[in-house]
Amino acid sequence: MTAPRVVFVLLAYNQARWVRQACEAALNQDYQPLDIIFSDDASGDETFAIMRAVAADYRGPHRVRLNRNPRNLGLISHINTLHALADADLLVAAAGDDISLPNRTTTLVRAFQDAAGAAHSFHSAVQTIDQAGRITCPLLRPHLTDDHPDPAQWQGRMATLIGATHAWTRPLFERFGPITEPDAYEDLVLAYRAMLLGGLRYIDTPLVQYREGVGMSSSAHRDPVQALQRRLRLEPAVLRQRQQDCLTLGRKSLARTLGREAAGRQLMLGLELGSVRPGASLIPALRGGLWRYWLRGCRKRLKHWMPARRRAGGSA
Repeated sequence: MTAPRVVFVLLAYNQARWVRQACEAALNQDYQPLDIIFSDDASGDETFAIMRAVAADYRGPHRVRLNRNPRNLGLISHINTLHALADADLLVAAAGDDISLPNRTTTLVRAFQDAAGAAHSFHSAVQTIDQAGRITCPLLRPHLTDDHPDPAQWQGRMATLIGATHAWTRPLFERFGPITEPDAYEDLVLAYRAMLLGGLRYIDTPLVQYREGVGMSSSAHRDPVQALQRRLRLEPAVLRQRQQDCLTLGRKSLARTLGREAAGRQLMLGLELGSVRPGASLIPALRGGLWRYWLRGCRKRLKHWMPARRRAGGSA
């Protein structure tokens, strides 16, 4: 059996505090031969300098390449760029604030070979760690553990696999092209593409130590208003990308449902946040068949507004 071309890609942006550990974990992978890319998205701190120093000091069996984007591309454009640069049968992705365990790549490659082309997305459980590296949870599983999920049942869901554990195959880009929605998250897009192509593989053992309290799990994302703003950017973008990917495969009925869900989610979250006015949006919602989303958004807005109104009245 010909060995697959495997590329381990470490993506980082302003993660100088943790990136050395992430780089060293990549270099400690026990799979060979392994091509490793340290890629920095134009960080404003010492992230790239640390990556470069770790690569320069390395004397092991892996091939290490450096990439630094000349300007900040953002997550999606960074992923698109690296996929083209890697040219891999299996691309193993890692974040600059997480730690891949030494057997991660070997385990993923074994699952890839066992799947024999029947799966295109590979992921695992994690251990969670705090900012100091202490384990806070020895085993955290993702919401998605089924290897053959129905795309119709997962079309609107925003919790699938744990992106920090993700590896994927070439067809997820060859069949669908680059991701075109810049506000989407790549794991929510690529996992759904894998569903459309027939399957994923879940490995029920931790292969990554996932750092909590930074990045997407930071306190800024737990603030209710900021979390709602993030959802307003993220969820319609993911749904629109899934709609486009369904159209690429000729899944027109599923694409229509996703298009309606994207428009409805945009309306509902906008109403809840207060960026969309109920009166101005009612008639368009009725004409577009989105009145249920309008009603849900108004109810959620009232749920937020009434306690604030009572507090303001009590302090007057």
